[in-house]
Amino acid sequence: MNQIVTDISITIQELTKRMAVLEKNVSVLTENEACLHRQITKKDVEIHKLKLEKQELKEKLAKYEEPEKNSGNSSIPPSRDTIANKELRRTKSHRTKSGKKSGGQLGHKGTTLGCEDLPDKIVCNEPQYCQHCGKSLEDIPVSRTYVSQVKDIELPKLTTTEHRFAEKICTCGYHNKVEGYMGRIIYGKTIRAFVVYLAHVQHMSFKRIKESIKDFFHHDISEGTIRNILKKAGDKAKDAYEDGIRILKVKQKRSGGFRSQGGAEDFMAIHSVADTAKKNKYSRWDAIMALV
Repeated sequence: MNQIVTDISITIQELTKRMAVLEKNVSVLTENEACLHRQITKKDVEIHKLKLEKQELKEKLAKYEEPEKNSGNSSIPPSRDTIANKELRRTKSHRTKSGKKSGGQLGHKGTTLGCEDLPDKIVCNEPQYCQHCGKSLEDIPVSRTYVSQVKDIELPKLTTTEHRFAEKICTCGYHNKVEGYMGRIIYGKTIRAFVVYLAHVQHMSFKRIKESIKDFFHHDISEGTIRNILKKAGDKAKDAYEDGIRILKVKQKRSGGFRSQGGAEDFMAIHSVADTAKKNKYSRWDAIMALV
């Protein structure tokens, strides 16, 4: 009997020790679980913050990758712009304030409209009668003259000059002709230079050159003739050929590119001549006139 009681007592003690160990382990696990919960909560907050930052960055990036279409960045007409876009386009400026006063700055070499000592044309304006008594002033000498000069451009006009090449027969029977016969009808030097200037200095397309000549001179010129004029000028300019790759891209953007490889080569050659004249402070128009 005593042996049984002793065994029960030992068993209870062992069970008590095991329970104490289990309680300790449970306490440690509970603390670990609470720590993990705190870490998870912290991570959830960080993840939520990162998601907000990601969304904000995506919205900012979308403005550059896929901006809202309007009349300024697409083919949408201005009439279809939203009121907000219209107001933004009307008031927004890409210029930044420099902090300087408006107008010419200190040290700037200004220019002004000056009078000519020898004007091309003089128009005399004299009073015909007295504004007080009404008498005629036709025989009254001029007592004082006030000068007012007007600078203007005369309206362009297409002129036709007929060159007649005579032929004479010498007493010896030889037929003598004047050299320089250019064909039945051709375009003159000035209009050819004008075509080259519009195409390779102002970067206008064949269609716009044709329209400009029609508007200025009331004359129809074909696009094929424009191409032939540019080709002949390009052949003469290739001796002065320089690097024209950068301006070639400008031409492609402004007037839609070239119809052939030869057109691109002619453009670079002619532009080289015009650009060289500009760098040396000469008129590009004079350079093109000398070229054609």
